Amino acid sequence: MDGQPRERLWRAIAAAAEVPGRRDSWAQTVCLACVETLDQVDAAILALRGGTRSEEVLGASDQWAAKLAELQYTVGEGPGVEAFGSGSPVLVPDLSVEQVRWPGFADAALAVGAAAVFAFPLRYGAIQFGTLELIRHRPGGLPSAQRRDAALAADLATAALLRHTREAERA
Repeated sequence: MDGQPRERLWRAIAAAAEVPGRRDSWAQTVCLACVETLDQVDAAILALRGGTRSEEVLGASDQWAAKLAELQYTVGEGPGVEAFGSGSPVLVPDLSVEQVRWPGFADAALAVGAAAVFAFPLRYGAIQFGTLELIRHRPGGLPSAQRRDAALAADLATAALLRHTREAERA
């Protein structure tokens, strides 16, 4: 995504960050911006994490994404959990291959139509506090330009989250 689509992603996330007092809807706006501007993505989740069993979904692009976030929380495993723990992106182009790695999550996610998941940690310096997860109905990797743009989206979402946190502290 070069030029105009990248700028559209940046503007959508920046605009969501500018709306004071809209904690849930700004996060959903970020997720929708990812789906609308990253053409290899069908759904997105923005979640705060404190560990394997500590998660708060701030936003999801749709009910399907929200269900996938719930599945990952319920079984305590999956790409988002691993990306948060490792601090590195976890790119899963084919969930059916990962059934040994995350047996509970992979089986459940495949059953509801997920085929690929790409999880990017939200971090500020060495501090990690969540994930941006991008999901697809069909298997296949993200092209390198889309991986870069997804990492940029995670950084922009982090900046938006920090801004909302500072505003909440002031209030």
